[in-house]
Amino acid sequence: MSFDLLAQPWIPVSDRESGEVHEVGIREALVRAHEWGEVPCASPLVAVALVRLLLAVLHRACPPADFDAWAEMWEAKRFPEARIDAYLNAFRDRFDLFDEDRPFLQIGRMEMAQAGPLAQLATEVATGNNPTLFDHPRDDAPPAVSPAEAARRLVAAQAFALGFGKAAEARVNGTPWPRPYLADGICLRGVTMFLSGDSLFQTLMLNLVSGPVRQEDAPCWEADDPTALLDQVVNGERVSQPARGPVERYAWMSRMIRLLREPDGTVRRAYFTQGREADKSSGDFMKVFLQSKKEGRFALGLNADKAAWRDLHTFLGALGAQAEVAPVVRHAAELIDVGYLPAHTLYSLNVVGLATDPGKAGKFLLWRQDRMSIAAALLADKHRVEEVQTALEDATFVAEDLRRRIREVAGHFLPPEGNPDPKDVDNLVAALDPRRPYWARLEAHFAHFLLGLAADAPAERAAALKEWRRAVAAEAQRALRAACDQLGHSTRAIRATSRVMFEFNADKADVTRRIKAARQPNRRRRTNDRA
Repeated sequence: MSFDLLAQPWIPVSDRESGEVHEVGIREALVRAHEWGEVPCASPLVAVALVRLLLAVLHRACPPADFDAWAEMWEAKRFPEARIDAYLNAFRDRFDLFDEDRPFLQIGRMEMAQAGPLAQLATEVATGNNPTLFDHPRDDAPPAVSPAEAARRLVAAQAFALGFGKAAEARVNGTPWPRPYLADGICLRGVTMFLSGDSLFQTLMLNLVSGPVRQEDAPCWEADDPTALLDQVVNGERVSQPARGPVERYAWMSRMIRLLREPDGTVRRAYFTQGREADKSSGDFMKVFLQSKKEGRFALGLNADKAAWRDLHTFLGALGAQAEVAPVVRHAAELIDVGYLPAHTLYSLNVVGLATDPGKAGKFLLWRQDRMSIAAALLADKHRVEEVQTALEDATFVAEDLRRRIREVAGHFLPPEGNPDPKDVDNLVAALDPRRPYWARLEAHFAHFLLGLAADAPAERAAALKEWRRAVAAEAQRALRAACDQLGHSTRAIRATSRVMFEFNADKADVTRRIKAARQPNRRRRTNDRA
């Protein structure tokens, strides 16, 4: 009744040569990381949770104490097998999925009044009255899954468990364990980002932040008593422990879980209740934190209506003191500065997260992974990052101008002309909104712009910015024309759109002037007043 996660296959990896997907244990994933491409999973939440798990092992088995130690491992092109084996063997009994006393990432000898379907371990899967995103299982007849699939869901659940609601009571070794209300998992709020290279080895190395080893910053499987880390209820109040470091966050026990194995070896149900409340302070290697007067310091989240590339300047620290760039990005930039990473290599920046309905923090609209290919030089050069910020601000100002123009069209099109009901205007603007196709088509242009920013010559980078502005203007005109065409070709529609389109076409003749005008609203108002 055991499933050894160190040796048994359960982590999906792609072969660099053939592209074929295999499942491997933790040990094989690490010692042969140079042979694997990436960790392909149907859910990006599972993929990033597995990457974080592997990084937790590496930070304890072979942590690079400084840049020189990191570079030595990078140049070896593989992880030190002996050091990995020494660490894994020391905690081998903690990596059994079904151990009675110390099951991996679970609480041994835990019991509850009722077990739930295994689907409750996946935030993106509907259970009970949770909203459905991509899956429609029945709680009364949960499907059976393999131990490998159960292990993947377990790791993802500890990272992305959803808070809100009353937690069920549990017993451990026959002793009652009062539980506080459910709290969010360590990765649930704010996007999680990581860099990836040509192999799993490169991906893990790019996110393996060097620095002095702190013994107390350890993953939960090293704890003699994992229940000592969990939230307690004292005098009716929750008492939580703060994170002791970033490595502990990589293997956080957000939930008390115990998988229940069926006689045939599959898993259908599990005990599941509140474990450890997430430490929301800045300190996660893979998160960007922003500062605001209203919310204080908070993790940058995913917007359902906004692709991650539109926030690239924020991810790279363009906001200065207002943004705390993710340590994995800052570390890579420092490695480039000291010459340990080549400046012209292309890496992928991965951004993973869940988007909530505004004002409804417990209702998820989607989960997503965005991947952007960027030159290493961009990570280390603040001037190039500022150019990215300028380019995105230009596009944002033009998008705002698009909305203003389509609102003007709606105001002239709807009866009574010149004074329609504001609600009717809002509805028509929402239906015609040209910003959706505008942003969607700009993404390919932005990727080309990023390649242009990798050039050494300032003139080439300036040309890339000029070409980007031309693309912004062209796509804005295209999107506005398509939106206006939806009104048809009646006399009313032609009259409503002609003046706006004429102004837009005239502006397009001087792209730079139009964008600068959009970035100086006071100047625009004075010009309009004179007109």
